[in-house]
Amino acid sequence: MSTDRWRKPWCGSSAREDATKWEEAATVAEQALRRRIALWDGIAAQLQSRPTPVSQQHR
Repeated sequence: MSTDRWRKPWCGSSAREDATKWEEAATVAEQALRRRIALWDGIAAQLQSRPTPVSQQHR
């Protein structure tokens, strides 16, 4: 399957449109990844700050 078949509707058909759309897509993807990392860093921090349940503590 050719990638052009699915790419054209999303990233433009002319060379200039294509380059601009790919740049926009890369920027949005990077922002999404940074936000996802921040989300999981926050979740990890919350989990680490919770006390260990008695049932999981070493005796």
